Amino acid sequence: MKLWAHQQKAKDEALTYPKRAFFFCPRLGKTLAAIECIKVWNQTCGIVVAPLLVCPSWIKTLQENGLIPVDCTQGPVAARLLRIKRAKGSYVIVMNYDVVGAATDLLLRLRPRLGFVVLDESHWIKSPSAKRARACRRLCWSVDYVRLLTGTPIPNHYGDLFGQMTCVDPENWGKHYGKFAARHLIRHPMYPSTIVGYLDLPRIERLVLQGAHTVRREDVFGPDQYQFVRRTVTLPSAAAVLYRVLAKEWVLDSPKLTAEHVLKRLVRLQQLTSGYLPLDEGGLKEVHTAKIDAVIADLGEIVEAGEKVIIFHKFRWEGDRYEREIAQHFPGISVLRIAGGVSADDRVLAIASIAESVGSAVVIAQEQAGGIGISFAEAKHVMFVSSTYSFVGRKQAMDRIYKPGLTRCVTDYIVEGTIDVSIEKAIASKSSLHESLRNSDRTSLVFGE
Repeated sequence: MKLWAHQQKAKDEALTYPKRAFFFCPRLGKTLAAIECIKVWNQTCGIVVAPLLVCPSWIKTLQENGLIPVDCTQGPVAARLLRIKRAKGSYVIVMNYDVVGAATDLLLRLRPRLGFVVLDESHWIKSPSAKRARACRRLCWSVDYVRLLTGTPIPNHYGDLFGQMTCVDPENWGKHYGKFAARHLIRHPMYPSTIVGYLDLPRIERLVLQGAHTVRREDVFGPDQYQFVRRTVTLPSAAAVLYRVLAKEWVLDSPKLTAEHVLKRLVRLQQLTSGYLPLDEGGLKEVHTAKIDAVIADLGEIVEAGEKVIIFHKFRWEGDRYEREIAQHFPGISVLRIAGGVSADDRVLAIASIAESVGSAVVIAQEQAGGIGISFAEAKHVMFVSSTYSFVGRKQAMDRIYKPGLTRCVTDYIVEGTIDVSIEKAIASKSSLHESLRNSDRTSLVFGE
C-alpha cells in the first residue's frame, strides 16, 4: 500500500522517536502510520487501546497487515483477562478504554515481552485523574515504544495536553498535573477546571513540537470544502406554547436548582424541540413532527438525485422515529442504523452501504456512536437533527464525510427561540453548555436569545 508523505515520515522515524504523538487531522491515516511503526519495532507483543466503537476496525486492519490481534473488547472482564493470559507467540492486544484499568496489573506482568502501547483517540485520557488515564500512563512509562493518535488533541484548552503528553515525555511534561497547571495555566478562581489564560504558552508549544508529529489536513489536501446550511424549524403553535410553559416551570421559576439539575432539565427541553415530551412517570409522548417534516422534505431532492446522506442525532428514540418515517416515504432506498447497541457487523454493513451501494442510501447515526472511527466519504450530505454539546464531537462527525477535493453539505436543524440556539452557539464558540450555564442567564439559555 502506498503511503502518504507524512505516513512514510512516521514510519522512517519509528526508531528515532520511540515515544511520540501523532496529532494528524481526522482522515489522514493515523492508524496505518501506527501500524507501520509496529512493524518496524518488531516486538513480541503490544497493546492498542481505543474507544470500543473503533476497536473492530483496529482488529481488521491488524489482520490485513499480517499482525495477530487478541480481541479483549467483548464479554466479562474476567474472560478478557483470560484471553491475555492464554495468548501465545507474537500478538497485539486490542482493548477498549473502559477495561484498561482492570487489566493494567496483568499487562505490566507481561514485561519485558510487552514492547509497545498505542493509544488511539488519546484525548480520551485528557483528564489526568481518570482511572483510564492513570492506567495508560503506567503502561506507557513501562514500555519502550509508544504512539498516541488523535485528530483533536486539545478539545477544550492546552491543559488537555498534559494527560496525553506525559505518556510520551514525562521528563519535560512532568508526572503531576498540579505542578504543570501551577506553571502553565491560569485557573478560574471559582471553577478550577475552567482555564482562563496561560503562563509561558511558548514553552507548551515547544514541548508539543518536541513530542508530536503534527499534520494539518489542508497541508495534505488543501482547504476543507464544506457548504453549511442552517435550516430554521418553526414549532406548531401548540408545541411552542408548551415549550414556553415548561421552560418557565422547569428552569426559570426554579432558582434554587443546582447546575446539574438545570442541565438535566435543559436536556428535557432539547427532547421537546426534537418532537417528544419526556413524562414524569417515564416514557415519551410525541407532541410534534416539525423537525422530521423538515428532514423528509429535504431528503426528497437528495434521494431523487441518487445521493447519500448521514443523519446524526443525539437521542436513541429519534433514530427509531426517523428510520420508520424514512422507510415509509422512500421505500426503495437503503436505510441503516448506527447506535450504541448496534453490533460491529451492522456497523460494517452501514459503512459498506455508503461506500459501495448504487443510488441513494441513508445512514441514521447516533452522534456518540457514529462520529468516530468510520468513514462515510461517499456521502455528500450530513444532517444534524439534534446535537451533543461538544464541538469536538461535531467536528469528528463532520469529518466522517470528508473527501479531498469534493464539497460536502452540512445542514443544521434549529428550532428558533429554544435551547437549540444555545447549543448551536456553544458548539460554534467551542465551549460547553456547562460554561454557557455559568456565563449566561437562564432566559437566554432556554429561549436562545
